[in-house]
Amino acid sequence: MLPTELDYLARQEQRQDMLRALEKEQLIRLIKQKRGNGPDLYHQTLAWLGERLVKWGSTLQRYASPSSSKERALRLP
Repeated sequence: MLPTELDYLARQEQRQDMLRALEKEQLIRLIKQKRGNGPDLYHQTLAWLGERLVKWGSTLQRYASPSSSKERALRLP
């Protein structure tokens, strides 16, 4: 083989490698897009759970006996 043929084949192989790498990157981007917003969904779920726990705690405090709430008010600085 002539040196120019070797150069041509080497460049062709490099070009194919770059195309494969580009396709791989595109697939990764596509998969990330189709997954949706994983971290955002996680944070939204935690925020929702936190709100529910606060509401539940407020509701439970309403059921506390009036004498216990007076005792707590006296103990608070």
